[in-house]
Amino acid sequence: MNKKLTIGLVTGLLISNVATGYAFTKTYSEKNNIIKEQDSEINKLIDAIIEKNVSLDDFKNELNTYKIENKELSNTIQEQQSEINTLKKNLSKMKKREKESP
Repeated sequence: MNKKLTIGLVTGLLISNVATGYAFTKTYSEKNNIIKEQDSEINKLIDAIIEKNVSLDDFKNELNTYKIENKELSNTIQEQQSEINTLKKNLSKMKKREKESP
């Protein structure tokens, strides 16, 4: 009787362990699938961020190009304005000389 009891207990424990192991494996698989889905979503978000950063960098480069062009145009305008002022002064001097000469 003692042997049958021991065999019954061992069998019961083995069945319990198998059932617990199955439940653990099922839970582990479910959690692992959730983690994989979340990991995939995170990777998509990272890709979107990288894409936006590239776009932002492109925009910054374009903006810097416009700033450089603006500065060059401003310098050209200042040079031309200076040249115009010089020409106005020269014209004014010529008109004075014209009035002064007989």
